[in-house]
Amino acid sequence: MWTVVACLVPPLVLSVCIFGLRTLLITAVSVASCVGVEYLSQTALKRRVTIKDGSAVLTGMLLAFVIPPGVSPLLPVLGAVMSVYIGKHLLGGIGYNIFNPALLGRAFLLATFPVAMTSAWLPPLSDL
Repeated sequence: MWTVVACLVPPLVLSVCIFGLRTLLITAVSVASCVGVEYLSQTALKRRVTIKDGSAVLTGMLLAFVIPPGVSPLLPVLGAVMSVYIGKHLLGGIGYNIFNPALLGRAFLLATFPVAMTSAWLPPLSDL
């Protein structure tokens, strides 16, 4: 998982260059939320805590990459709960998910906040 996370760093850097630091904020909130939800859900379900395997970080990065960078920072938190707790832990687990957790979180956010998810795109920076 950490190799895939490392492969997502160049697109993250490019998105910051194109759309500004807001993308870094959304990604940081998404990753932190996914790691936090992973820890809390595994503790609540009395499972071994596996936040060091990188799967929560990967889910957080993927979730941040599929939502608009102009959304409220609360949306990645809600998406993290749906992605990790519902999509990852209750509907399978690593390797047994019936849906991609990050895309399940995006679908939830799109169904719940359609205006924010379709109108919060930032214009590219013009000095590139």
